[in-house]
Amino acid sequence: MSKTKDIIRRILAAFFSNAVGFLVSCLVILIVPKFVATEQYGYFQLYIFYTGYIGFINFGWPEGLLLRFGGQNYNTLDKKGLKIQYELFSTFSGGMGIIICIIAFLTSNGDKTFVWLGVGFCIIIHLPRAFLQVLLHMTNRTVEYARGILIEKVVYFISVAAVILSGLRSFHWLIISEILARLIASVYIMWTCSDILHAQRVSWRTQVPEICENIRVGIQLMFANLIGLFLIGVVRQSIEWRWDIETFGKVSFTLSISNLLMILIRSIAIVFFPVLKTISAHNLAPVYKTLRIGLITLLFAMLAAYFPAAKILSTWLPQYEQSLHYMALLFPMCIFECRMSLLIESYMKALRMERKLLLVNLASVIVGIGLSGLTVFIWGNLELAVLSILVLVGLRCIGAELLLAPRLNLNYRLDTIVELLMIAGFIYSSWFVGGLRGSVIYVVIFMGYLVLERKDIKSCIEKIKCLKTY
Repeated sequence: MSKTKDIIRRILAAFFSNAVGFLVSCLVILIVPKFVATEQYGYFQLYIFYTGYIGFINFGWPEGLLLRFGGQNYNTLDKKGLKIQYELFSTFSGGMGIIICIIAFLTSNGDKTFVWLGVGFCIIIHLPRAFLQVLLHMTNRTVEYARGILIEKVVYFISVAAVILSGLRSFHWLIISEILARLIASVYIMWTCSDILHAQRVSWRTQVPEICENIRVGIQLMFANLIGLFLIGVVRQSIEWRWDIETFGKVSFTLSISNLLMILIRSIAIVFFPVLKTISAHNLAPVYKTLRIGLITLLFAMLAAYFPAAKILSTWLPQYEQSLHYMALLFPMCIFECRMSLLIESYMKALRMERKLLLVNLASVIVGIGLSGLTVFIWGNLELAVLSILVLVGLRCIGAELLLAPRLNLNYRLDTIVELLMIAGFIYSSWFVGGLRGSVIYVVIFMGYLVLERKDIKSCIEKIKCLKTY
């Protein structure tokens, strides 16, 4: 199989599993709120919010493996050593999960206690599996990696559907369904990596230097990712403190709608990093240029989906009609977040720029803390708080690209201005105008963008048609 066909096969496998994930997310985001009270849905969203951070209690251990050995062949890995590392990592993460469960019991706080218990169990189940998934990811075993995601999403879909059909309306059952899906997917990943788990045992002392090196290399990337999550998290947590669980749930619902587009885009990012590690240095810039214009054009086209989506969702979920209005501010977030996760972060990791990624994320979070203080606690304005999320992810994306571009000998300052004008045009047409008139205005703006960027878009299409291998 040629290199191009193999890459396409891995992309299709990842895309299919994430497409199923997309459908499951549609169920959880669009169907569940119809049958579950806003307060109950708010607690479930709080669980999802907290579990988004569980991957950052490992001190960068798996991230170090990814950075050090990304692009290697699975069969050449030191499986004896990785077996010991996996056992030590599982023991550590299991201990952390148990501690969280104990603290949850000791600090009983009604429904939030169950949320934290769910987080504890999630740590025990998910982190050991995530360690093995990193091994599959970094060695280009994308088909097996994607199959694990597919199993989790299918089980999650069946479990949540059973909960809804049985008439259960408590968030407790939604959390149990999510944990069950993770558990079954973990069993499959362990079976896939059984040759590592059954490898001959060696002394754990031989792996201490390897573990320390993995942590040393990966901790900056871990903190960069953690701080990147804080970027939106600090605003969301401030909203939960300032208002109530229902308001938090409604804003989280709007964020979830806006993030649906990113599920499919990230399926390509799964494949992209290990492939980048195999691309020659002089071809990195042309690949970036081609993918950038193609991705942004596709995302700007997808923004048009806001107008029919807002109308349909407001009819389907009238209790969320007010929060759906914020989609006009949050939908453009996909432009920045998809570009960041697919292109910029992948390139910065491949070029070992994790320190600069950490710095740009840290600077963005500092700005985010300031904006949260102003919009949430001083002004008490929910609309400005939601708008600050878009501002923060935009600043992070633009700042990171400004650091990356010189390494690739590229300059995107003018393109960035054009893209910001496009986003401003979308916000104007959706927030201030809306409806059919607003959609017509945005389509006209988008057509103008296509005319302006026609040469680059045409070049991108030609390269994709040729399936050129770099």
